[in-house]
Amino acid sequence: MTVGADPAFERARPRLEAVAYGMLGEVGEAEDVVQDAWLRWQRTDTADVREPEAYLVTVTTRLALDRLRAARTRRETYVGPWLPEPRALEPAAHDPAEVVLEAETLSLALLHAMERLNPVERAVLLLRDVFDLDYDEVSDAVGRTPSTCRQIARRAREHAGEPRTRFPVADREAARLAEAFAAAVDAGSVQALTALLAEDAVLWSDGGGVVKAARKPVHGAARIANFLATLRTKLAPPGTRIAPMRVNGGPGIRTDTPDGLVSVVALDVADGRVVALRAVSTPAKLARLGSPSWPRARPRMDPGAAGHPSGMSIKRIATVWLPVTDMDRSVGFYRDTLGLEVSQHEDEWSEVMAGDVRIGLNGRDEEEPGGGGGVIAFHAEPDIESAVSELEGQGVEFSGGVSEHPWGKVATFHDPDGTELQLYEPPA
Repeated sequence: MTVGADPAFERARPRLEAVAYGMLGEVGEAEDVVQDAWLRWQRTDTADVREPEAYLVTVTTRLALDRLRAARTRRETYVGPWLPEPRALEPAAHDPAEVVLEAETLSLALLHAMERLNPVERAVLLLRDVFDLDYDEVSDAVGRTPSTCRQIARRAREHAGEPRTRFPVADREAARLAEAFAAAVDAGSVQALTALLAEDAVLWSDGGGVVKAARKPVHGAARIANFLATLRTKLAPPGTRIAPMRVNGGPGIRTDTPDGLVSVVALDVADGRVVALRAVSTPAKLARLGSPSWPRARPRMDPGAAGHPSGMSIKRIATVWLPVTDMDRSVGFYRDTLGLEVSQHEDEWSEVMAGDVRIGLNGRDEEEPGGGGGVIAFHAEPDIESAVSELEGQGVEFSGGVSEHPWGKVATFHDPDGTELQLYEPPA
């Protein structure tokens, strides 16, 4: 984000970015909020503003509240656990603004815990307990009385925990554990990982439906150790490197392949053991830290989510009945190449689920039920060219390349029995 060189705004900007990020847990969204705050500041008669930073924090909080209400709806349908976007500052950075921002950066643990709060509770807890605003300032920001804000803060602490006392750990101990944990993961050693994990540790894994990740939290040292060791020894490509790093000011590790960064894990530490792990591998959440790449989730894609190597998500165009000449070949195409779930597989009749669409594969010697077939369209993400390229790598042949229309881009291919399939990218 680029804003003008207004001295008052520039002095407040690190605090504003931290407030917006704390409210939203997404760096891009936070930057947009600060940009909007800048535009409002430009329309304000600043001569009447006694305390510019307090005023700007109020504006930023209110803008973030509006965005958070909209974001909560999206997160309710998120594939697997939703985790905040991680932040990391290089140790060599000496920009004073970055130093201030790192000091005010919230841990992924707290940001994750605050997802249990409603938007106003989150704002009150953040401003009062993290940024040390008094209740009069907090009340201005959220539009509630100071006494009401005290009650909201008490209720929020009960739900999310005390921000300042959440797993405090000395930097030296944190660095030591991060180095040891990175080495254990890199070695794929179940024994070493188990020794570093608390018995009741829990791991959350955010792949966003785009990359392979646990859809539910993994509980217990043994299960977590086996999960991480399997990822390292069976799924990581040659040349993978795992190293310690600072994540949101705390201990963590990163995984890089020759193509770039693929995962960041924040570690919560207590009593010399790792008690919680938050692993983020969603490409969009790693874009500011490195170039993401990872073996994608293969068969049994979650309906409506991106889980195939092309990043496609599947959307309904029509219910279709498809005649097939070789049932095993057709089932293999939909299951193994396109990553769909086969709910029934028999010689004469099979069913493939694409979101809420039931695709009936008819192998009987009779007329096709329903009087005809149809087109199945797959929504291509992040763009149709990438989806075409990756499917071509799977041996899929496209007819006519990518065509552009007023309603978007289309690329046509066919299943083994000649039924028309399409990739679709809506207009920008």
